[in-house]
Amino acid sequence: EKSIKVIIEMYLTFIGEYDDSYLRVCGDLNINSLYLHYNAKIRSRFNSVYRLINYRCYDTVCPSYISYGAKGIKTEGSFKTLEGFLDWVLSQGIRGDEKLEIDRIDSTKGYYPENCRFITKEENILRSLNLSEEGVRFIRSNSFDWNLHRSKYNCSDITLNNIIEYKTFKGVV
Repeated sequence: EKSIKVIIEMYLTFIGEYDDSYLRVCGDLNINSLYLHYNAKIRSRFNSVYRLINYRCYDTVCPSYISYGAKGIKTEGSFKTLEGFLDWVLSQGIRGDEKLEIDRIDSTKGYYPENCRFITKEENILRSLNLSEEGVRFIRSNSFDWNLHRSKYNCSDITLNNIIEYKTFKGVV
């Protein structure tokens, strides 16, 4: 029988979707073990988000540092520690299977609970590119000029191509 500590450590490294290996490890299905699984799955997923935030804000070799740390964007308050950040994530009621990204409400301020939220990739692209659904339709239109609009929207060819091929904004027709 594995201890709770071993199970938690195992699932802190767990990345991916829920599978029945959890049941084989735990043996029984009870509220406590389900909570531990949920908690560990969330912690595993958002541990990497926290590492990326810190990489952007504090590591000068990060390509994004110029847009974050160099502009004074830092982790603040309870987000200064991994545990504080993960406690906030758990308090947000995230299910773990959602494809959400962290967003700073005021992009001129740092990462702290009152300035952060989770939004979808599409919402994040709309927000970061200052793009409306009408803009998405225009990008998909025949009159879209790659050279002209790449600079207008300040984004990569991959981002534009994902919009054109309906890989993002699938609901916008």
